[in-house]
Amino acid sequence: MVGGEYTADWVERQCLVLELECGKLSGRTSDWRCVFEPYGHEFLSQEAIREALKDLPPKLQWIRRFLEDANTPTVYRDLEDVWNGGQWNKEGQKNHFMRYATDSELTAYEDACTWIFKNGFIAAQHLRDIWQKKLGYYNPIYVTGPLGDAMHALQDSFSAAHVKRVKRDDVWVIEGIYVYNDANKKASGTYPGHEALDKQWKGTELGNEAITACRELIRIVIHTSLLAIDATVPNKWQSLWDTFSGLFLSCGIKEGVPVGK
Repeated sequence: MVGGEYTADWVERQCLVLELECGKLSGRTSDWRCVFEPYGHEFLSQEAIREALKDLPPKLQWIRRFLEDANTPTVYRDLEDVWNGGQWNKEGQKNHFMRYATDSELTAYEDACTWIFKNGFIAAQHLRDIWQKKLGYYNPIYVTGPLGDAMHALQDSFSAAHVKRVKRDDVWVIEGIYVYNDANKKASGTYPGHEALDKQWKGTELGNEAITACRELIRIVIHTSLLAIDATVPNKWQSLWDTFSGLFLSCGIKEGVPVGK
């Protein structure tokens, strides 16, 4: 929309988003379909949220209102980035734990991890605001918006269409981050293509690890939000993050070594 007027481009983007939401993709190319696969993100988010909230004590049941629908903004990240071009531009790659063609592997890794770190911390701060200031009337999106952005990128880091991970002992180490280009999108030989790989979370080892990672992210958000002393919040979040990232975002990238698709 420009100057309050609906442009043809704006209308086209809105129509696409509505089609994606409704699953009506006939007539569109596979390039549009492969950027939006809700069932993977939806499944991972629902499982992680259920596990993270199932043992909340009675005094903390109020937290459910602000976290139990984190699934919606997690899934919606794809829709938003189709609409704003973030699926393809340099700025949007961190949202999906992918790499822009001109960026190094380490730059892409650091950008994506920083995105998850910052949005997770914002979610913790916002949940803390609600607890301290008794803002129970706030819309849950105040918390689930940034948390959903963090969870979406974290989940994508466990997709073989986005990231190359290798299991070392009990840790899935990140060894490469892929570029969202034609080679990544399209099936070729034994490579099934981006869309197919984004449907392979449920019941897989990487999918289960993604659920565990999101569950633990939610837990450290809750823990940080409930600290007794304000001054301890940043350092505590950093400490929890260091442990979390060592377990779920361990980096084994070696610059100059190609990662394939």
